[in-house]
Amino acid sequence: MVELRTLKNAARLRKLGVNAARLDNDTRWSSIYEMLKRYFEIFDDVETMETSSVQEKILSRHDHNILKGLMIRLKQMEDVTKELQREDLTLSKARDFLML
Repeated sequence: MVELRTLKNAARLRKLGVNAARLDNDTRWSSIYEMLKRYFEIFDDVETMETSSVQEKILSRHDHNILKGLMIRLKQMEDVTKELQREDLTLSKARDFLML
């Protein structure tokens, strides 16, 4: 994703009609989820880019599939995190999340 944020590559993505790549924020785990979510949104377009610097850093299909499995778990974690931040959440409902 860092390589996709360079000036030239970001311009190529804009020409393809794709939003810019996101980077992670060290202070929030959810930024990793958002970065990976964006990765999957733009993956097909990035694969078609003819820039060698980007092609060298694209994940292999095997790693890509492993990351897809991880995204399912991260999505669950994101959902639980957002539920725990609700103001109308009771302690008994919060305990239910521990059982997941």
